[in-house]
Amino acid sequence: MQWLDAILAFSITMLVLSMVTTTIVETIHRIGGLREAGFKLMMSHVYDQVIVPYLKKAGIEGTAETSYEAFRALMTKTISPQNPQNDPDGDGIRQGIRASIAGAFSKFTKWLVRIEDVAHLDTEKFFERLGASEFGKAIEDVSTAHAKAAAPKGKAAATADGQPPANQLAITDVGRKFETIGAEASAYFEKRARLLSVLVAFVVAWVFYVNPYTILVTYLNNPTVTAKVIAQSEAVLQEFDQTQNVKVPPADATALQSAIKEARANVEKLSTTGVPIGWTAARLEKGEFTTSPICVPDVITMLNSVLGTGTQRAQDPNCWKNWFTLFTMVRPRAITPDFLWLILGGFLVGLGAPFWASSVRSIMNIRKTLRGGGSKKTDGQMAEDNEGNEEYLKTLVTIFNSARDAAKLLGPPEQKGS
Repeated sequence: MQWLDAILAFSITMLVLSMVTTTIVETIHRIGGLREAGFKLMMSHVYDQVIVPYLKKAGIEGTAETSYEAFRALMTKTISPQNPQNDPDGDGIRQGIRASIAGAFSKFTKWLVRIEDVAHLDTEKFFERLGASEFGKAIEDVSTAHAKAAAPKGKAAATADGQPPANQLAITDVGRKFETIGAEASAYFEKRARLLSVLVAFVVAWVFYVNPYTILVTYLNNPTVTAKVIAQSEAVLQEFDQTQNVKVPPADATALQSAIKEARANVEKLSTTGVPIGWTAARLEKGEFTTSPICVPDVITMLNSVLGTGTQRAQDPNCWKNWFTLFTMVRPRAITPDFLWLILGGFLVGLGAPFWASSVRSIMNIRKTLRGGGSKKTDGQMAEDNEGNEEYLKTLVTIFNSARDAAKLLGPPEQKGS
């Protein structure tokens, strides 16, 4: 069973490192505004495929109020109050300087954290914005006209108690199409982000010295370290589930810094249990790696030296005068087995947190089964599964019928026989 425990501990280690990679990728997405840009692209598909047919049916397509720019502004901008304050006691020059500084800082902050842009809208928020707009009015008008045309001759459309509202069909159609496009967009952007995740995974594997051979051998030969890592499995899986439930990335730089510190703490926790992660002098020598300092100017020390104020930083022996080491870069002197193992470590980390979380759960179930803790489904559970399948089939039928009715709603009026 030691081999199975070693594989489980190895999978937990890869899961922790994959979550570190995910944190860094989320930070890049947030600073670069990639999620906001993707959401705008998704909204363009919603507008073209879902909203435009209703605008055409209502005869209001092409106006400024119903243009794509208006729809994008409606769906992708945060609803936040603007409160410009004036200083009645200040003169015009002081107000102008203060306004310029505040404006520049506000623009930088908005660019950094994308405070004005929305990266995600759930279905309820989407309908809340849609219902109070010209686009919602178009859907309402089309629905009302359809209900009147479908009513028996000489009778008004049904609005009595117990009857569904006239716009229920349209709302159901728009909601399902919105969720379908959202799911397809999420899958597309997830695939596109895989390359970035793999590149970041290589950096993580290099920075933290993720040598899969050394890690696995340690788990096979040291049951104490293996047991300590396995003891963290539930906490690591719980943290993974929490990150999966977060729909919107952190909204400010402080939250991003906290997330990075937390990810680093998780790696350090593994290292303190005896997992061979991180660079040491012995690993540098064994793998034939060398280090090179990356030096930057020490501006504060230079100013203090010129002005004769403040304290002077001690001279960094690895850099020029008044320069200091920002970080140390590790590079190989030759293509060695350790170098190739680190490359493989990057591939393994790049498989992603969902893959390793699934692996951890599967291996835990196998261990439980081999130790006699597995359970088979009872007749009652199998009956519940069958009932669930029947309900799912009914749901598919309902979705199909609703889609057909929605197509009739947007199509030309049906010719009724005499």
